[in-house]
Amino acid sequence: MLGSTILEAEAGEEWIPQEMAISPSRIERWGDAADDHHPWYTEDSPWGGRIAHPTIIYMLHAYARGKAYPEGAGPGNAILHYVYDAEYHNVLRAGEKVTIKGRCAARYLKRDRDYVDLETESYGEDGRLIARSVMTFLLSYRRKENQP
Repeated sequence: MLGSTILEAEAGEEWIPQEMAISPSRIERWGDAADDHHPWYTEDSPWGGRIAHPTIIYMLHAYARGKAYPEGAGPGNAILHYVYDAEYHNVLRAGEKVTIKGRCAARYLKRDRDYVDLETESYGEDGRLIARSVMTFLLSYRRKENQP
């Protein structure tokens, strides 16, 4: 069972899939924030119709992570988003409903620090893979004298 914070994440935990509709207004707001108003995001694209910015995937994956761990790092704690690695496989179309699936892929100790790898995938309405990402978080620091 999932804990309420990332600090409680355990390798192998799967998140409850989340769905989100990618409305034209969401694409416009993202374009304003990114200062990117390419015609493919506002009119028509070579993929048939308007598409979303590829970087909007980060927001979708962060949304799913927030649903999986609603208390984030927990009260009084902090985590560091250490690495973000994404692969884009297909375009995301305006008006499309996306399903986001995720899991805790690994939790490990490296140089006296706790890390967690969270894998996330986005799928279009037709089941095609849109994007896959791995977010690595530094959870805490352990001093050598506290090691078992």
